[in-house]
Amino acid sequence: MEVIDLYGSNAIVVCPECGGHYIVCDFLDKRGPRRCPHCNAANGITYAEAHTVKNNRRTAREANY
Repeated sequence: MEVIDLYGSNAIVVCPECGGHYIVCDFLDKRGPRRCPHCNAANGITYAEAHTVKNNRRTAREANY
């Protein structure tokens, strides 16, 4: 999963099927994972997963410095 950015309770992620960017947010995830608006793929990407991926990458980068 590729996470472009996090801001507040929103995350911009890249669809693994079509490569389109779209927003997932913590508030709307309560209804379940959002489908990609470009290709309608059910990726199952949630804000919590995006947040974990982004934080893990940030921690790995800081460990390299």
